[in-house]
Amino acid sequence: MNSVNNVVTISVNTVTISSKGQIVIPASIRRKIKLKKNDRLVVEEEGGRIILKPVTKLSELMGIDKGKVNNWREILEEDRKAEEAGYDRIIKNMKTAKKRG
Repeated sequence: MNSVNNVVTISVNTVTISSKGQIVIPASIRRKIKLKKNDRLVVEEEGGRIILKPVTKLSELMGIDKGKVNNWREILEEDRKAEEAGYDRIIKNMKTAKKRG
């Protein structure tokens, strides 16, 4: 769907489902959204419509945090500590509630 001067154009293509449930995405659409062989898609159903969305590759996200994070191990360690702290709070709250109850 493109919007030019408040006019919306929709690309409409018809595909056929094979006996294995496969379809071929038209080449013009594959080129437009830069789909390549072995790319993965998320398939969703919404209101009787089938929606295909390209899966974002982790390699495409490389550098998204450039200058912000120096080490993924640091992130994982921080997450682990936060998780432990959360468990500690839950256990503490349970013990406090048990003493009151």
